[in-house]
Amino acid sequence: MLRSDPRTTMSPSGTPRVLFVSLVNDVASDRIVAAMSKLGAACAVMSAPDAFAARTMHVDCVFPLPRRGGAWARCLVLGRRLKAAQRSFAPDLVVPLDEMAALALRDPKLFARSNAAVRSLLTASLGRPETFALACDRHRIVETAAKLGIPTPQQIAVTGLAEARATGARLGYPLVLKREQTCGGAGVQIVADEAELNAAFLRADAKASRKRRLQALLGRAVGQDSALVLQRFVSGALAFRVVACKDGRVLDGVSFLSERVHPPVTGASTVLQPLERADMDVATKALVAALGCSGFVAVDFLVPTDGPAVLIEMNPRPVASGHLGRLYGHDIHAALLDAVGGSTPRPAIAVAPGPDRIALFPRELDRDPVAARLEPGVLHDVPWNDPGSVAAHATWLAGRHPSSAAHLSQMLGTATPRPRRRQILTDLQEAAARLFHAGGTASAK
Repeated sequence: MLRSDPRTTMSPSGTPRVLFVSLVNDVASDRIVAAMSKLGAACAVMSAPDAFAARTMHVDCVFPLPRRGGAWARCLVLGRRLKAAQRSFAPDLVVPLDEMAALALRDPKLFARSNAAVRSLLTASLGRPETFALACDRHRIVETAAKLGIPTPQQIAVTGLAEARATGARLGYPLVLKREQTCGGAGVQIVADEAELNAAFLRADAKASRKRRLQALLGRAVGQDSALVLQRFVSGALAFRVVACKDGRVLDGVSFLSERVHPPVTGASTVLQPLERADMDVATKALVAALGCSGFVAVDFLVPTDGPAVLIEMNPRPVASGHLGRLYGHDIHAALLDAVGGSTPRPAIAVAPGPDRIALFPRELDRDPVAARLEPGVLHDVPWNDPGSVAAHATWLAGRHPSSAAHLSQMLGTATPRPRRRQILTDLQEAAARLFHAGGTASAK
């Protein structure tokens, strides 16, 4: 369901308007849109027409971005589309749904080229413009946190393989190698020794170099730092805290422990447990205040068996599991809408104890499409009341697990999806077979 003319979906006076920007099609990003729509917000999505965020029944209108060319092609037209959306939809907030959108909306060049109305919108939505670049620089974020007295791992930025080797010898192995502008663990690798560091560094540096060249070609100013970062390895369980904030003040937040991630060790969370830790709350508030953040912020920690939580990175955007806070008495989406003057009625927040474990849809099914739903004692967070979202993610899962497509279809109650690339290949194979058969018949005659 796509309604691309915002003038036909104007909301009543006083209803908060939220514009969501999706440049990378992150799975489950539609859950953020749905959470704010259910609270009475008028929700528009700026994305490729087939993005997950545009497929939810909770979106009021879509400002289409190019389907082809990837995130960088969408960056090229972002400034113009923001101006158009500001004129026709008049959003109170703009919310990035992925790491690339968070970077692009904080690009100093985009800010400078925008008109006064768009600059005001970006400031109200994201915080102080002078800290935009810092908020997107994970290396500097950890340094800032350390200066605030927050426990952080020792880290060193390196620009060449020789420097990386020297740093490895200095910090000791194992180490964590990180590159900027990644999410879901894609830019993180744990290296056990110098041989692994050599290989990992060359791969990461090649990817970072390609991205920098493309950024320069497109005239982007965010994330131009060429260094990779080596962090001392810290033992502990992965946890995160996601908060809503306004002008450097945290409005509400919720924390989770990542019981399971996929791929293992450095991948995205697939099963969560609720977590209450005062040190994570205090650290997040201090960092948000130092940066003057507005909107949503997610902070990752490592929680040792004893001792304080260690801050390892900050993401200046929401995460798809933020809506689960309502199960534990926290509503970050309502808190942010209230801060911008929303006056619509709010559904009651749960007061009874929430579930002990939650399997994230579709991540846990991606980890194991067969056994995941059989695990007892786990709440599976499938948006059953949003068939567009379920169908879109079922197609994504089938593309990644073709042999389990029928099982997934039965489990999710959708038609057996045939992923587009697989469909094209199948059509070509069938056409070739028909031609071969026709040719064979002709020769036989």
